[in-house]
Parts: sequence; structure tokens; C-alpha cells
Amino acid sequence: MNMKSKKPATEPDHIRDTLTNVVSVVGETRKAVKTIDHKVDEVKSDIAELKAEVAEVKSDVAELKVDIVEIKNEQVETRKDIARLELLIRQLIPNANN
Repeated sequence: MNMKSKKPATEPDHIRDTLTNVVSVVGETRKAVKTIDHKVDEVKSDIAELKAEVAEVKSDVAELKVDIVEIKNEQVETRKDIARLELLIRQLIPNANN
């Protein structure tokens, strides 16, 4: 068997093989980048939806705070009304018990 039966790789063969490997790696990298970009877009979309939901909840909370203030004011007025009625009852019925 002759040791020289196999041709030694020539410079053009070496360059071709190297470029083939580079193209393969670049193709895989581009595919990975596209996948990552898609996932990033999905996350951005999810974040936008969550921000909208948070804004809605904040708005609801603000409305509830206004409602609470109104209820407290109504409660104060109701207590005043009760006190006036109790006074009126005591004036009209001197022996009335609380």
C-alpha cells in the first residue's frame, strides 16, 4: 500500500472546507438569533399586556378610593341624622330610653 495514494489536501480544498464550516455555523447562529428574537417579541407583548392590566387595576383602585371617601362622608351624615333624631325623640318623649 502506497502512503501517497491519498492526495494531500490542497490549499483551495482547505479554504473550501473552512468556508463550508463557517457558513454552517453562521446558518445555525442566524436560526438561533431568529428564535431568540421571536421569544423576545413574545415577552415584549406579554409585558405590554401586563402593563395595560396594571394600569386598569390602578384606575380601579383610584375609583374605589373615591367611593370609600364618599361612603365615609355618608356615614358621618347618617350619624348626624341619628343624633338629631335621638334628640328629637328625647324632646318629644321625655321619658324615652335610648
